[in-house]
Amino acid sequence: MKVLLSKSSELARVPWVRIPPSPPIVVMKNTHKIICSILIIASLAIAAIIFRYEANQNPKGKSMLGSIRQQLSFGPRYVGSEGHTKVQNYILETLEGSGLEVIEQNWTDTETQNKLLNILTRSNPQAEDRIIIATHYDTDPTSLRDVGRANTPVPGASDGASGVAVMLELSRALNDINTNPKLGVDLVFFDAENFRPGSFDNWKPKGSSYFASNLAKLYSKNPTQAIVIDMVCDKNLSFTKEKTSLESNPVEVDRLWEIGNEVDSGAFIDDGTKEIRDDHNPLINAGIPSTLLIDLDYPYFNTPQDTLQRCSGKSLNTTYAVLRNYISQKSSPGSL
Repeated sequence: MKVLLSKSSELARVPWVRIPPSPPIVVMKNTHKIICSILIIASLAIAAIIFRYEANQNPKGKSMLGSIRQQLSFGPRYVGSEGHTKVQNYILETLEGSGLEVIEQNWTDTETQNKLLNILTRSNPQAEDRIIIATHYDTDPTSLRDVGRANTPVPGASDGASGVAVMLELSRALNDINTNPKLGVDLVFFDAENFRPGSFDNWKPKGSSYFASNLAKLYSKNPTQAIVIDMVCDKNLSFTKEKTSLESNPVEVDRLWEIGNEVDSGAFIDDGTKEIRDDHNPLINAGIPSTLLIDLDYPYFNTPQDTLQRCSGKSLNTTYAVLRNYISQKSSPGSL
């Protein structure tokens, strides 16, 4: 490289001087690469720390995502499928380790001759005053909201598996949550909610309807109230007050939303919505005031995109924490 220097310099006597490549320039180039590498490594390390922090702060959310993953591994879980039998066994095997009483309500559907099964687990089975927390475990055999793949079974990460995941997590702690021996809490897993998919014209949820028709076989008097959960893992969780629930159980709907706002105010919207037909309807018709907790804004409902990647551990934990706090409040003295 040729450099013309000032005459004032001692090197001015020499008109041309060959100077070796400047080390500072090379060092700057290498430094830039090193800094970039450090920043990339640091960002990856920070991401890993955040992931571990969230897992540590929300271990139940991680556990419930694991439950959804397990259920999805069974394949479609519509009535009559192999996955349907597998998820029944999974629920029963998990409940066996809870220390709670487990009841299997078996029957043959007179319309279809399908063998169906509701599963109940109970804390304080001797208590007459009881509340129900319920969900369905079956999935839809069709994807009618996806015209191009209407005959594809729904994976059911949110619509099916999410409610089961929350309920199984509750079962592990139910005896600790409900400290009132005079209050009984029943976790009920309904079969065949998706029996007539895609249209409400002739829709009838088989499991909850059979359960509601046979209350006298399970209870000396009707449970005082019920909460039905459905589709609760959306990353953008949004619960609104369902119309029939408000008409059936306004005080308990407001109580549930108060607790919800304490846990995650962004998820509990203090607005009413239209009527949604679900497993709470047969319970209401049988005289049990009931509340539906559902995120119907979930865009992948009744499509093949209802998969694990659409689910959030945080949303699952929000639902779990709200139900846990609700049961805890109901078990307080003077709450019955």
